[in-house]
Order: sequence, then structure tokens, then C-alpha cells
Amino acid sequence: MFHIPGFNTIRFFAALAVIITHIENFKRKSGDGNIYYLTRDLGRHGVTIFFVLSGFLITYLLLQELKSEGAISIRKFYIRRVLRVWPLYFLILLLGFYIFPAFWYPDYFINPIEQPNGYLKNLLLHIAILPNLALYLFGPSFCLSVLWSIGIEEQFYLVWPRVINLKPSLKQIMVITLVYLTISFIFLSLGSIYSEVSFFRITYMMMAHDGIIFGSLFAFLLFNRRRYQINVIFSPYAVGISIITPLVMLYCQYTDLLNDSSAFVLDKAVKVCYCILLVNIGFNRFLKNIFTNSLFNWLGKISYGLYMYHPIAIAACIYIYDNLLQINSIFDHLIFYLITITLTITISGFSYEFFEKPLLKLKSKFSVVKSRH
Repeated sequence: MFHIPGFNTIRFFAALAVIITHIENFKRKSGDGNIYYLTRDLGRHGVTIFFVLSGFLITYLLLQELKSEGAISIRKFYIRRVLRVWPLYFLILLLGFYIFPAFWYPDYFINPIEQPNGYLKNLLLHIAILPNLALYLFGPSFCLSVLWSIGIEEQFYLVWPRVINLKPSLKQIMVITLVYLTISFIFLSLGSIYSEVSFFRITYMMMAHDGIIFGSLFAFLLFNRRRYQINVIFSPYAVGISIITPLVMLYCQYTDLLNDSSAFVLDKAVKVCYCILLVNIGFNRFLKNIFTNSLFNWLGKISYGLYMYHPIAIAACIYIYDNLLQINSIFDHLIFYLITITLTITISGFSYEFFEKPLLKLKSKFSVVKSRH
């Protein structure tokens, strides 16, 4: 049974980073006191960690299947993805497009039904698993916006197992990575030059698959670690640099020190650093022990729900506070956090046990390599 315990802990903290950013953003939008200027970029880093982790784990499992079976069952892979991702994804669609718009919708977000010319296009893009494109075309929604990252992953995995089935070498994977980054940078540059033409900027924003690609590249390295000299990844220097670099990125984002080009380069460096940290947490004995905790392991198991349900919990708590309570002090803010996170965990826990878990058991029947991830 393939399992890396520390990864569940990382999943929880990645979800928590996103939740913190969205709590402050929702408070900002609703007119409540907030510190969004301090937390605005935490969520981006949380999603980046999710992408890197996803790319690493899924590629590692695909490589194990390829080694043991000689080929990857594309059909079983897609069935596993559908059973794990789609039920909760389409539940959020139902809530975001039909239930909440009809009965209650936060007034600091645009209700989808108030966009009559865009409602159907918005819905169809989400159904087609293009929520990232829908987000850029129609703007944020209080409970649908989180789906953009699910779209990024599903688009990538529509292609990636077929690439792995071709048994590419590490050199070929590195070429794929370089080509993708080059194309992404070209669209970034064109978007800066022709800012009035939305196509270039939208295309660049859509190309957020690089974190998954970096995670996949490191999965190749670790899976073939007897062939490649990768001991440097586990050195204290590599770990130290990989901790410092994201902190530098956060500081630069907070102070707006970076232009588009420098932000692009540092962003890719940060993703490589997250890969190094994740590999150390998974395979470095010392760090692995630090990140193994039964509570965090469980919270990591329900992290998909934490990520998907937290905007609903935040909006509900803001509604309660704005109508019944007041946020007047630091203590009030702390209580708000406690209530919001507790509500998110409660909803996610019930969802995992009674909605997701039965489907996960069914998913395991289509698993060639048994895994608890």
C-alpha cells in the first residue's frame, strides 16, 4: 500500500493557507475589518503546493503502474479521477448556480442569475471543466471561484497519463517542461505589450499547470533515484534555500517589488523549492517524522472538502456576524476564525464520511497500484 504520511499534513496546511486568504478577502469585500493586504498571497502558495503535491503523487503512482503492468490503463485512471473529483465538483456547481442564487447569495458578490447574458456560458464552461476560463471571463463567485484549480488539474490529467504511457525519458520530460515555460513566458510578454487584447493575458492566466509539471518532474527523479544523483536534494542547504525562497517571494509580493519578468522567474523557483521540501517531507527520515501527526493526517484526508466548502462557511459566518454580532476587536476576529474553521472542518468531515468515502471505496476497485492517497 503506497502512502506518504507527511503529505496529508501538508495538504491540510495548504488548505489552511487558502482559507486564511479567503477569510480576509471576504471580510474586505463585505466591508468588515480585515488584514487582507497581509494575507492576499498565502492562498496562491497554498494552491501551488496542492499542484506540486498532485503532480508528484499521481505521476509516481502512474510510474509504478507502468513498471508493474507494462502500460497504464487510461480507462481506469479516468474512472478514478471521476469518482474522486467530480461528485464534489458538481455538488458545488449545483449549489453555486441553482441553490444559493435562488435562496441566498452574499451581496458583495455578483449573483450568477444577475448576469443573464453570461449565465448559460458560465454554467457550460464549468460543466465542460473549464472553470478557470469562466473565472477570468465572468469574475469571482463566492463558492464557485475555488473550482478554477480543479479545472487546471483535470485539464492536465486529460493528457498526462497518455504521455507517461509513451515511457518518456527524464530528458524528454525536462524538454516538455522547458517548452511549456517558454510558451507561458511568451504569452506573459505579449499580454504586457498588448494589454488591451485580453486573449494573451487570459491564455497566460490559464497556463497554471507548471506546478503540476514540476511535481511530475520530481516524481521522475525520485522514482529513478538509483539512476540519478539527487542526494543534493536532501542536503540541509537545499532544504534551507527551499524554505527561504518562498518567504522572499511572499515579501516581494507584499511590497510589490517585482515586475512581470522577475515575478515569473521567482515564481518558478518557488515551485521548485516546494518540490524539494515535499520530497524531503516524504523521503527524508528526519522531516518525515516531524510531519507525521494523526490529527493533521485526518485533516489532510478531508482537505478536498476543506478547500471546496470553506467559502460557504466563510460567507455564512459573515452573514451571522453582520446581522447578529459585531467584529470590533482582535478577540472578535479570532473567534470568527475559530467558528469559520470549525464549521468548515465539520462540513468537510461529514462530507468525507458520508459522501466521499463510499465513492473512494468504489475508486479503489479501479486502482492498479493500491494507495491511501
